[in-house]
Amino acid sequence: MKNLKVFCLLLMSLYAPVLIAESAESAQDLEMQAKDFECIQNWDKVNNFFITNKLGHLEEALAVANSAEGREYPVGTIIQLVPIEAMVKRTKGWDPQTNDWEFFFLGVDGHETTIITRGAKETMNRFGGNCFDCHSQAEPQWDMVCQEGRGCEPLPWLLMLNLSFFQNDSRCKE
Repeated sequence: MKNLKVFCLLLMSLYAPVLIAESAESAQDLEMQAKDFECIQNWDKVNNFFITNKLGHLEEALAVANSAEGREYPVGTIIQLVPIEAMVKRTKGWDPQTNDWEFFFLGVDGHETTIITRGAKETMNRFGGNCFDCHSQAEPQWDMVCQEGRGCEPLPWLLMLNLSFFQNDSRCKE
């Protein structure tokens, strides 16, 4: 009996920190409001997209974005290719079908942002494209983040030619 108690205490001391860390992260969430969207050019740029993390996990988010193998982004990560579209990583279990990503179609007018539509599988962009339909094509290890060679349909060539033009963000202070 004494050996069993020692064994249980040993197990608890080994796994309790992991369980506490997991429950603390799963308790976090990011319920974005229009005012929370800001100048994307102030964020880190990885390949063609801008990335930040509003819950203090930026270093981990950047490690995932720069990973050659891919993995899941931390809660609170915001990714934007252009100022009018965003994807935000929500808490574990928010929507398993979207791997807990919430998609946004935004209106940007000067320094103001409005949320036009937001959600999971139903969110449409300015051109009538369904965000989830495109992002769900990404190979699983890329956590629904599209880039060349990751399973998603390539962006239209016109957008790629003028990407820097479309990434200009009027919310940036001059």
